[in-house]
Amino acid sequence: TVKAETPKKPVVKKEKKIDKSFDLEIVARYNAWLEVVTDGMLKFRGTFSKGSEDVWHAEKELKLKVGNAGAVILRLDGKSIGSPGPKGERVFLIVTKDGIKKKR
Repeated sequence: TVKAETPKKPVVKKEKKIDKSFDLEIVARYNAWLEVVTDGMLKFRGTFSKGSEDVWHAEKELKLKVGNAGAVILRLDGKSIGSPGPKGERVFLIVTKDGIKKKR
């Protein structure tokens, strides 16, 4: 007897949607002035007190101004990236899923 082969279904590749969203966690080791803008919306502006922790979510981009860079520790999607600069330094950062760019 000969077995009939089952016709194979054509393979259709689904286009993967690239997720560019991310979370940025900020932990304050000392008091620091912050401004957080996610996807064009102001989320926080003011003093981030020593011991404070918060997580901000962005779909594409987060802009972060820090008045005392050495006072905070940053984590991008759970991965620690340390302080964005020395204590007392002002920094302006643009954060995306791909990483952090420091602006002057």
